[in-house]
Amino acid sequence: MTTLNESLVIALERSNGRDSFLTGAETLLRLLDNIIRDPQNGKFRTVRLENKTIKEKLLACSGMKQLMLEIGYVEVNGTLSLPSNVVIAKLRKYRDFIAERMELCKNPGAAKPSTSKDVQQPLLEAKERVVSVPRPTIRAGSAFQKRIAFPKIVCARNALLQQLELLSDQVMQYEDEELLESGRNLVPLETLKTRAMEKLRQVQKLVKAGTFDGEEPWLEDLILEELVGWFKADFFRWVN
Repeated sequence: MTTLNESLVIALERSNGRDSFLTGAETLLRLLDNIIRDPQNGKFRTVRLENKTIKEKLLACSGMKQLMLEIGYVEVNGTLSLPSNVVIAKLRKYRDFIAERMELCKNPGAAKPSTSKDVQQPLLEAKERVVSVPRPTIRAGSAFQKRIAFPKIVCARNALLQQLELLSDQVMQYEDEELLESGRNLVPLETLKTRAMEKLRQVQKLVKAGTFDGEEPWLEDLILEELVGWFKADFFRWVN
């Protein structure tokens, strides 16, 4: 299935300064354009991590490497290479969406021109809506020390085994039901479900029109994608 992780592109834009984002995005677009124009040319599919342009203009952009891995690049022997089995349709989707974000960054007050991608507009608008994250009080059913108090099993004086037992006990602090409920209250689940449903409806329209390349996604998968995107782009704040 050909998918587009819009949230990673938006996170890239938000976690970098304007000039850094535009420089990195422009460099990535050149790489993608070369592959799209000549997909059989192997030299366009590989970049060296130590290349000055790649290092200073592309990878200096925080989150760029993660985006490239999401697009399909793999890191091998000091290079980032795009396998031949990555479909060109996927590259075009990323290329077009990155170009749209660049244009909005350059001209934030300008309206988007009408294109054949107007069918995608509700998806972009849903993604751009600011999510107001509730701030409920974080509560736990018991104190931290009580949540990790378990009978000791390791009797030997092996420091490694003792450390493993301690870490294993500490993980259980997150099984506190009140703490879990506090965490769930932070997630705007209904908003994420609405976004996922909007995506699914758009895909179904494309499927009905016979213009969708791939299998129809499951709603649960789209909700999970929205959850990851919300965490990276709205809840979490990137720091250079």
